[in-house]
Amino acid sequence: MKKTSIKRWIIRYFIIVFIISTVLSAITSFFENYQNEMDEREQAATICAKNVSSILNHQWPLKAFDEPMDDDTYHKVEKVMRQICDSYGLDYLYVYTVNYDETIGYFYYYYICVAEDDDDNAEVMQDLSRHIECTDQLDDAEIAAMSGVSKPQQVSFVSQFGEDMSWVAPYIDRSGNVCALIGMDCNFRLISANILKSFLWDIIPFALFIIVGLLLLLFLIRRRIITPIGIISNSMKQFARDSSKKPDKIEVERNDEIGEIAESYEKMTEDIVAYINNIEQLTKDKLETEMQLTIARQIQNGLVPEKMNLEEDRFSVCAMTNPAIAVGGDFYDCFERSDGQICIVMGDVSGKGIAAAIGMSMFKTAIREKLKANLSPAETLNQTNDEFLKKNPVNLFATAFVAVLDIRHGELVFANAGHTYPILIQDEVTYLEVDSGMAIGLFEDADLQDNKLMLTQGQGILLYTDGVTEAVNRRKEFFGNEQLIRAVKDATVENSYTAEDIILVVNRSIINHCMEEEPFDDRAMLALLYTSDTLSYTELIHKGLDVDISSFNVVKNDVIHIMGNTPKARQVLLAADEALTNIVNYSGATSLEYECSINNDKLKIMFSDNGTYFDPTKEKIEDKSFESLDEGGMGISIIRQCASSMIYERREGCNVLTLFFDTK
Repeated sequence: MKKTSIKRWIIRYFIIVFIISTVLSAITSFFENYQNEMDEREQAATICAKNVSSILNHQWPLKAFDEPMDDDTYHKVEKVMRQICDSYGLDYLYVYTVNYDETIGYFYYYYICVAEDDDDNAEVMQDLSRHIECTDQLDDAEIAAMSGVSKPQQVSFVSQFGEDMSWVAPYIDRSGNVCALIGMDCNFRLISANILKSFLWDIIPFALFIIVGLLLLLFLIRRRIITPIGIISNSMKQFARDSSKKPDKIEVERNDEIGEIAESYEKMTEDIVAYINNIEQLTKDKLETEMQLTIARQIQNGLVPEKMNLEEDRFSVCAMTNPAIAVGGDFYDCFERSDGQICIVMGDVSGKGIAAAIGMSMFKTAIREKLKANLSPAETLNQTNDEFLKKNPVNLFATAFVAVLDIRHGELVFANAGHTYPILIQDEVTYLEVDSGMAIGLFEDADLQDNKLMLTQGQGILLYTDGVTEAVNRRKEFFGNEQLIRAVKDATVENSYTAEDIILVVNRSIINHCMEEEPFDDRAMLALLYTSDTLSYTELIHKGLDVDISSFNVVKNDVIHIMGNTPKARQVLLAADEALTNIVNYSGATSLEYECSINNDKLKIMFSDNGTYFDPTKEKIEDKSFESLDEGGMGISIIRQCASSMIYERREGCNVLTLFFDTK
């Protein structure tokens, strides 16, 4: 962009102001001079009219208008009237009358007409003196003069002699009657010359004063403003080329605004030099920090990959994590241990950033080591809690959900340490409401307990951290539990869904909800599906039973047929008897189906009835004294103690209770 100096800027705008001021002054001066000239001409016309009237009254009495003026009198009057023309700057002076005739209209009779110039006088005396002219319409000035208005009336017109300006006044006799008109013509060029002369005398001194003022102002501006600013500007350019060192002191010793600018500039350069040095150091520190974060991120990705997908014949697992910043405290884990069971872990360490990431690695490593030692989920979490209470200098704590899947039978053993409720993936997607437990790293004696769940073909669970349900959009609305359930249902609407499908659909729903809003908290998800019930059950028995206690004999015969009359078989029959008794006595069912099958060392018994809804897996069993055993409620406790696991489902209006037993 082309640069413009302050000096040029001032000159440019001064010229504009000068032109505007000069034009306005010229217009004002012109109209003032024009008005003054018109006033002078009007005064001169008034005096001329009086003088001409006096001459006519003296030389040519009123009665003489009835007769032509004799030559001697005419020349006397002509001489005096020419003197009047010369004295008052008139081009022409004449006396005439206006009459009216119906045939020819108005007609003028010129008694006498003189001119200030000799040649013009000879010409007009020949053409106009004692000459008659006709017209159809009188001028307004003539009408006013004929009506007796004594003030001369102005008339502008263009004649054969050029552009003229004329005044008309009445010639009034001693009786007060208008007997003729006196015409006084001035050349417009003369009037214009006078106006221009006055205008120039007014405007030229003004313009000279403005120009001299401009030169003086430019000199002062150059000395007081432009030169000091130029010094400051050169110093700025030098400082811009190398901002790492302070420029030389500015030689501007002033006590005005320019001096304040120079002083402020020197102070600013000192601050900038210090700031730049700090920025360079901060940039180095930032680059080093970013490098460390990158390394930390790479290490964390080694511990907890951003995405993991594992598909086997009997199960599939998919997980992903999304830290709020470079590294975070959310973690997951999935591995197969020596006994062939699949371990899954989902955890959330308090806080964010480096501290949470370090805590995450500590918690994750401790949990993995204990699961590898074939400890149950509850034992793993309890021992981890005890360890961190002894060595936790920054008071970190974590919530965790740990589960172990027996892929041979679909049995899922899990424990929850204050983590969010998992989602049970089945025909009806619901939250698996279990005892939330206590976060690890807070208090002693967490006393977390194992829970069991039997998964069948296509069933599974979704684990996640609170960053999923608490993801917010620009309207500060949470993603929420209900929207999470809907997302899982959308992912499982097709029969051939996988664990990866669930994770991708839920993650896409979260992204759509947040509308590109930056995550406030770390997010992690893990989906586990029991994809293939490949166990070959032998001795499969499926029957319809009467809703009667006597039907127990059918179950008894089948169990003994399969297992023999062994202590394990009697334990199975005890649990089956309690389950059948509850259905017969309390469900109000009218139909009952039963299934019994065995696979190697696992026995499965299933009862299906159309009675009222009752989920025995949600019943809480309280300790009872020996005297209160007959009050009931012990059957469910007996079933839980005898069976290795118990699953309840409500299918098409029927209660479906499945019991699993270890036969060895």
